[in-house]
Amino acid sequence: MAVLLVGSVGCPEPVERPPQKYRPGDDDRAGEEERREPGERGGGDALPGDGSPAFWVCNPLFYNTRDGCDCGCGIADPDCDGTGCAAPGCSAAGCAFCHLGAELDFDCADGPPPVGWSCSGYYYDDGLCDCGCTIADVDCAGGGCTGPDCQAEACAYCWGPVRQGACD
Repeated sequence: MAVLLVGSVGCPEPVERPPQKYRPGDDDRAGEEERREPGERGGGDALPGDGSPAFWVCNPLFYNTRDGCDCGCGIADPDCDGTGCAAPGCSAAGCAFCHLGAELDFDCADGPPPVGWSCSGYYYDDGLCDCGCTIADVDCAGGGCTGPDCQAEACAYCWGPVRQGACD
């Protein structure tokens, strides 16, 4: 796992990327190349995130790491080779990873989730009913719930301080 050390010497804090298109409890991920767990990004010869500029608002580990074009991070990612975009929530032809600033990652093809959605942006309108995300997921077709740790018959995944994944 790639870790960026921040803070004073002797007091490092790991910086990790939230899961993208991976759900806790998913055992069968074969053939799902787009699903990644934290730390599965980065590449090239330079240290990931080495020298991210001041106006970069996303995780420094995503800047100029030759691992795919990050869009919506305040300034252009050199990985985009001029085919990306910088404004939070944007999407362009070259975008591999889309961000709503530092707060939220989302599927570039689908666009950002509605304002107020509190779960991963990848989970909104992905074909599975996510519950406990403050805003109703369209995949629940009216049969889900929105409060933290709630559970309803339509819920495939339940989110909140206690529940973090597949509903029981």
